[in-house]
Amino acid sequence: MALGALHLAAYQRQAALQALRSRAVDPRAVWSKVEERHFHAALGKHKKDLRAVHDAVRTKDMASVVRLYYLENGFKKKEEREKARDMQLLKEARSREAAAAREPRSGTSP
Repeated sequence: MALGALHLAAYQRQAALQALRSRAVDPRAVWSKVEERHFHAALGKHKKDLRAVHDAVRTKDMASVVRLYYLENGFKKKEEREKARDMQLLKEARSREAAAAREPRSGTSP
């Protein structure tokens, strides 16, 4: 479902999220602010132990807890990978520019 929406939105994350949010939503997938606070507090305490997080939230089924965990962490990790890749590309471009600036230009006489 999420990958299909992402594909239909030409891999634009915000557009895909908007499309997913505008669809008829299963009530189990909608999280209140209180439930989200409980989720994040439990996640901070229990880390990746989603069963313990589920037990702390108590108002959502396990599938909803897993879905929210991977939606949030998946986007964060993807953004981190993209940022690291962009920084690496920028670093490589700068080193190429510096190397080109150090090389003597051919065809000119000193």
